[in-house]
Amino acid sequence: MVGGAAMQLSEAVAIRIVCLCRQKSLSANKLSVMCGLRQSTVSNILNGNSKNPTIASIKKICDGLDMSLSDFFDDPIFQFQDGGEN
Repeated sequence: MVGGAAMQLSEAVAIRIVCLCRQKSLSANKLSVMCGLRQSTVSNILNGNSKNPTIASIKKICDGLDMSLSDFFDDPIFQFQDGGEN
């Protein structure tokens, strides 16, 4: 939970990507090059400006990180409680 409220899906996606980038020592710019998305798209997802990132964008990010969508979403951060998967 973030700020006492259930975490939004977009927040969880952003946090997951940030953690993966840290693990791989990648900047947002480097990730955008690796996945073929505009740097502004990646930044908007990471900064929370994109409240509903598309599955296509998440798939491209996963491809750039050399992981499957199922591996991406197989993380405790996506185990929402109280119906907070908005």
